[in-house]
Amino acid sequence: NKTASGIDMTGYVSANEKQKRGIVVSVGEGCPRKADGTQTINVGDEICFDKTRETAFTDKGVQYLIIYYAEIVLKF
Repeated sequence: NKTASGIDMTGYVSANEKQKRGIVVSVGEGCPRKADGTQTINVGDEICFDKTRETAFTDKGVQYLIIYYAEIVLKF
């Protein structure tokens, strides 16, 4: 597992119990934008995030997690 910048993250996430991996399914308006106006995180991105401040909810039998942008550790 390498990040876009080439950092090999193999084993990092599973070795560190404070973090989880997930796929972004929705992005709120509070997500920062780059200078060109595009979002820094997009639907479909795989991310690693701090799991200590997640909020879980279930919709139609599917469990989702709400996390703050500041809790994202890296984007793969």
